[in-house]
Amino acid sequence: MSLTHEGTAHVLLASRHLGAEPEECPNPSVNIRLSENGTPTIVRLEADGPLQWPGHANHVTVTLPQGREIKGVIVEINRQTDNAHWLTFSLDD
Repeated sequence: MSLTHEGTAHVLLASRHLGAEPEECPNPSVNIRLSENGTPTIVRLEADGPLQWPGHANHVTVTLPQGREIKGVIVEINRQTDNAHWLTFSLDD
């Protein structure tokens, strides 16, 4: 099943650490590009504008317009103040 998507989606960034209350930052209707990153278990998410981030974000859930959820643990983050952001994450089973 392809994990490619270009267009709007709901992006939930979360901080979920053992012994701490989870913190979530919803980002509704974000213009994104989602693609497989050369390996079937790693996905790259690019956002055209700034996203709301919790402190120490480690989990992402992307909800596509048709309702499909793609989620996993964040592997790498590149976030800039005013420009596009990207991250890679490993897929949850």
